[in-house]
Amino acid sequence: MNLPLVSILIPLYNAQNYIEATIQNCLGQTYKNIEIIIVDDGSTDDSYQIAEKYLSDGVFLYRNPKKGACAARNYAFEKSHGDYVQFLDADDFCSLDKIEKQVEQLVSEKDNTLSFCNLRLMRDGKIGKYQKRVIDQDYLQPIELLIDMWTSDNHNTPHCYLVHRDLFLSTAGWDESIQKNQDGEFFSRVIAHAGKVLFTPDIYAVWRLTHSGISSTNTIETQKSQLRVIDKIAQIILHYENTERTRYACARQLGWFAYLLYPDNKSLFPQINTMLDKWKTKLVIPANGRLFKFLKIFVGWKLAAIIVKNPRVIQFFSLIDKRK
Repeated sequence: MNLPLVSILIPLYNAQNYIEATIQNCLGQTYKNIEIIIVDDGSTDDSYQIAEKYLSDGVFLYRNPKKGACAARNYAFEKSHGDYVQFLDADDFCSLDKIEKQVEQLVSEKDNTLSFCNLRLMRDGKIGKYQKRVIDQDYLQPIELLIDMWTSDNHNTPHCYLVHRDLFLSTAGWDESIQKNQDGEFFSRVIAHAGKVLFTPDIYAVWRLTHSGISSTNTIETQKSQLRVIDKIAQIILHYENTERTRYACARQLGWFAYLLYPDNKSLFPQINTMLDKWKTKLVIPANGRLFKFLKIFVGWKLAAIIVKNPRVIQFFSLIDKRK
């Protein structure tokens, strides 16, 4: 039996502290019919030189500088030949049997079936324990996964998924104009084109929290981009089903965004209100800790957000936690 080829696509930018471990994780996968395609986006550190040491028949390295991670992923796909595509950021990795288990699951399915696995966080070099999430299940109606992610605060990173090549092609690729939550926008379209989504148990992807990169960037331009992504995903959800529960999911996700903005940036609130009017719903601010939940009842969410975001309040409760 000919095993399908899996293309591991890695955008690379200033990840000299992690790229070697990431490549070694790919080479250590129990599934061996892989190709690793790395696209450097103009690194100014030693990332390119480190990756270059691994060049071989199955490891390819290209330059596509100053165009962003989405462009690097699209370029990597253009250079790939795999039946399946595994996206992987340069500072992340997976359990060594991740690709093998997902290929085993997908080979008997239609090409528009998507697979995903559990996600573990890595802080200060330590990988968190397995935690079962609401979304860790099969979805015969794929949009239900988007709804569950928005109502449970569970999410997947790009390397949780394994995507058939034809399913990627149906999406027209990564949107290179998106500056933040690029993966959320892209995979919402993948999910929308999928026939079903399957959860693969007993394997996991590891998200290394480095507090760097685009996910930690918080400028007015990235905030506008993030709001645009929320609107695009909401359109997918509401086109699937426009009911009280889906409007609640959209209003709740928008509520998280509004909470993060307030009070430092109020300029996007007119757009937020326009979106709420379009959806015919009201803003839902999720509880963000016991103190916020308590204060919100008496002073409203805006004043509660100002209080709990105060550095002195944060420091005070951090000291209390350390004494427990």
